[in-house]
Amino acid sequence: LYRMPRRSTISELLRRAGGVLPNADLRAAVFTREEIRRREVEQLKQLEQELVAETVSESGIAEGGTESVQDAVEVGRSLTQLQETQAVGRLVINLPAIIAGQTNQDVILEDGDVLVLPSIRQSVTVLGEVLFPTSHVYQASYNQSQYLEMSGGPSRRADMARAFVIRADGSVTPLSKFDSSFSLGSIASSVAIEPGDTFVIPRDVDDLPALDLWTKISQIIYQSAVTLAAVGSL
Repeated sequence: LYRMPRRSTISELLRRAGGVLPNADLRAAVFTREEIRRREVEQLKQLEQELVAETVSESGIAEGGTESVQDAVEVGRSLTQLQETQAVGRLVINLPAIIAGQTNQDVILEDGDVLVLPSIRQSVTVLGEVLFPTSHVYQASYNQSQYLEMSGGPSRRADMARAFVIRADGSVTPLSKFDSSFSLGSIASSVAIEPGDTFVIPRDVDDLPALDLWTKISQIIYQSAVTLAAVGSL
């Protein structure tokens, strides 16, 4: 813990701490802020209310039958995940740029801010609707399709069109931004996967109400899990 002068910055905090260790993964730095965490708590509550309201208003899961039962189970599972998701208050920062002296990337500190520097990771994680969600040793020559194959490929309910990558710095990159026709076999056009990245295959929710809401919920759940895993690895 450091008591810093008012309007100190991240770069000043690092100098006060004596710099970074050689094994620190600058890309994976986790910077959290209490004000952002409080906003996330409110957002999670609002999303929970919207999820319940949308599914009830659509009445899509109240018609009976096998599909309706499956949808009801999916709604219940996602609602439980949402309720269990921890707000972390992460602010995405470019620590390499800050250390390089780019003042426009530096951040003025506030009371309660926390900066965590994990050690360098040599893994890529695949989560979501795949047969074997797990982490793999990073291979410089591999792309997203090969990591997906190493996890057994997508499940029957996978939505490849909405797959995304959570970068080590916490930012989210939709795969469709790079390759709108991405599929398991699309090797030619691919996203550069880097150590510490998490490749997420969400569930196909086209058959459920409030598609945009479900997409937002899945990103929040996985972003929180990735951040907590990075902090917990220390």
